[in-house]
Amino acid sequence: MIEENTYEATKLAETYIFPYLKDTTKIKQISFYQSTNKIRIDNHLYLLQKDGKVFEIRKKNGVDCFVLLTNNLKENHRSNVVGKKGKLKNPKILFTLGMAFVLLGTSLSNEQKPEENAEIVTEINEDTKALEDIIVIPNEIPKEIPIETPKDFTPLKEEKTFYSCSCPLELQKFIYEKCLQFGVPFRVMMSIGHQESGGSWNNNGKVSSTNDYGEFQINACNMQELYQVFGYEKENYEDFVSAMKNDSYRNAEASVYLISKICKMYDKEDYENIFGTYNGWVNWQKKSISQNYVKKCLEYMNTIYLPLDFDETIAKDLGR
Repeated sequence: MIEENTYEATKLAETYIFPYLKDTTKIKQISFYQSTNKIRIDNHLYLLQKDGKVFEIRKKNGVDCFVLLTNNLKENHRSNVVGKKGKLKNPKILFTLGMAFVLLGTSLSNEQKPEENAEIVTEINEDTKALEDIIVIPNEIPKEIPIETPKDFTPLKEEKTFYSCSCPLELQKFIYEKCLQFGVPFRVMMSIGHQESGGSWNNNGKVSSTNDYGEFQINACNMQELYQVFGYEKENYEDFVSAMKNDSYRNAEASVYLISKICKMYDKEDYENIFGTYNGWVNWQKKSISQNYVKKCLEYMNTIYLPLDFDETIAKDLGR
């Protein structure tokens, strides 16, 4: 089973992998392969082990290579072996260290020990310019043992059934979690997403003629405020706007935030005004387009997006 961009996948990545990464601000996709204990972060695949060890899985000459992530190893060797421009000060040191790791039996723990034909070498990583242990295992991988899940989160239960629509299941789960966080009715968000895309949920990457961006068609007039709230550290404004256009998850989170502010303006369950204000602001009733928008959203909410048994956002007081 694959969990993509769920709270569980993100939490596991933050707990076990992020400490080894230099920059996590531009990550777009996190997938957790529960049956094999692997996590894919964008184009990089990692293997998690019960003892906390993390391996990056790479291909080298058609063979699986498992890079043991160890910040201490990199820092300890960097100053001695790598020059200012990332070149070896003394190539003999590299060979000596490589032999030392082999002689000392550097490997996985007993229950994870690779086959006898495995080779352990130490190389320079061309990206980080630091030394890494490379465990080369022809056609084999370390024995995978279920990892211990961090104690401080409660993932969604598998028996929960979401809506049967064109919106991907993982995006629905993400939107639901954000609705819980910001106090917004889940049905409202799903109805808006349905209306904005005509039911196809394919607005990702699109900008309308009125400068509305991405999955929930967020208008450009909101970008500066959203950048202050959700702009990742060191992310420039242009990259943020691009994310609003091309990243369904970040776009959805920003939209939930905007809806939460609108919810605070009206009485509980005043769905007409919530839908109308999102489309045409507070004077929406004077606009025929907004009136039709509200009519469609209410229709979808009362036919397609009926209350779910587990939906806790129904009882929320709309962000108050």
